[in-house]
Amino acid sequence: MISNEARLRRLPLDIPRSAIPVFIVCGPPGSGKSTYVRERITQHDVLIDLDEIRQELFGTKEHETEDPEMVGPCLQARNERLRALSNDRTHERAFFIIACPEPIEREHWARMLGAEVVLMDTPLSVCAARIRADKSRKGREARMIDAARAWHRINRENAPVRFLSAFDHDGNPVDN
Repeated sequence: MISNEARLRRLPLDIPRSAIPVFIVCGPPGSGKSTYVRERITQHDVLIDLDEIRQELFGTKEHETEDPEMVGPCLQARNERLRALSNDRTHERAFFIIACPEPIEREHWARMLGAEVVLMDTPLSVCAARIRADKSRKGREARMIDAARAWHRINRENAPVRFLSAFDHDGNPVDN
């Protein structure tokens, strides 16, 4: 059973609203989240991504996620970076990559950060083909395809969410 502390690290309640626009890029493994961000991010933007944080903290390779001892420190670093967005005057935008299969969690993150959700709802067959073709996922294909399958199942079983994609003159999100 997951502890309350671990649950709050995974989905914190105390992240303040960002001072800069945030794009939460969600989807299953192999959906194109990293590619989507790579095609849009500039040197004036900030990226918050557990894969990147894990590489930074532990020197792991991309998609190397088997060690559960890494999860806590990576989530803590991610949450610290998300909290820092409330005072960010350096960057123009932030891109936050997270799988987030449950619509209610996407809505939670969007409301908390004042962010727009970009949902990469790529078909499972496409995700699986990309995972098999990606050399950085070698040896992890079955686990990642299972994760993509689980993402699609969870996403499909939950009700749709209202996405926030516009802001009023005070910077507050308004429903689309």
